[in-house]
Amino acid sequence: AIEAVVAALHGHQGNEAVENHACEALLFILSSGNAASFTRAENACAIEAVLMVMPTQVIPACMVLGYFCKHSAKNRARAGEAGAVEALVATQRKHIGNAPAQANACVALHILINGNAKNKARALQAGAKELVQDTIKAHSGDKGLVEELRALLHYMI
Repeated sequence: AIEAVVAALHGHQGNEAVENHACEALLFILSSGNAASFTRAENACAIEAVLMVMPTQVIPACMVLGYFCKHSAKNRARAGEAGAVEALVATQRKHIGNAPAQANACVALHILINGNAKNKARALQAGAKELVQDTIKAHSGDKGLVEELRALLHYMI
C-alpha cells in the first residue's frame, strides 16, 4: 500500500485532492507503528515524495514528515539530506500568519533538529532562528504556538 501511495504522489503531482489523501494515507499507515511499514516507506522514498507536495499540502506533509522522523535518527538524517529542513523553514516563512501551518512546521522542524547537529546547522543557515523570533512576535497572542516556537528556538541556541 505504501508504494502505491508514494506512486500516487508522483503520478498525480499538482492534483491537490490526491496529494492530500495520499499524505493522510501515509500518516494512517505509519501511525500503526509497524516497523515493516516504516521500512517500506523508506524504501519507497516517502520522505522525498512528501517534500515534493509540501508547498500545497503544508499541514499533512509536515505531520507525515514529523511522524516518520520522530523515532528514527536515520530518517532525520535522510530527511535533512533531502532538503526537509530548508523546506520547513521556507514553509514557515511563506505562512508566517497561518498559526496551524506554523505549529505543524514547528513540530516537524523540532523533530528534525533534535539530536542531529547537521540538521540544526541547516536550520540556522536557512535563517530559522530569526524567523522563529519574528513568528513569536507575529503570534504573541497564541500561547500554545508561542510555547512551541520557544521550545524550537531553545533547541537552536
